[in-house]
Amino acid sequence: MSEFKEIMKDPLLVILDTRDPEDFAQGFIKGSVNIGLNGNFAQWVGEMISDIKQKFLLITYPGKEQEAVIRLSRVGYYYAIGYLEGGVQACCAEGNDIDTVERIGASVLMSEFHSDPII
Repeated sequence: MSEFKEIMKDPLLVILDTRDPEDFAQGFIKGSVNIGLNGNFAQWVGEMISDIKQKFLLITYPGKEQEAVIRLSRVGYYYAIGYLEGGVQACCAEGNDIDTVERIGASVLMSEFHSDPII
């Protein structure tokens, strides 16, 4: 974990969290980007990260590290330089802070948007 934390200080790196969005929302490393392996992974990587020479640090479910690297390389992203061994659970086990986010549906968003007019 300490090596991962040192490497992630590089402002040019993308910390790519490949877990499902539901799990990401429950706890993630601040500054990470979530593109889940399930679904249209390759398409979303291409849409969200335009530089194919972008360096990545990966956060995956334990045992999914190689799959993430292979799937990135299939669409031309060859610069995965490491991963968080043990995933976010390892980060929590060491007492590191993680962020969370509340997920809401479109209808809730619309009701919130309409109840608080923008001036």
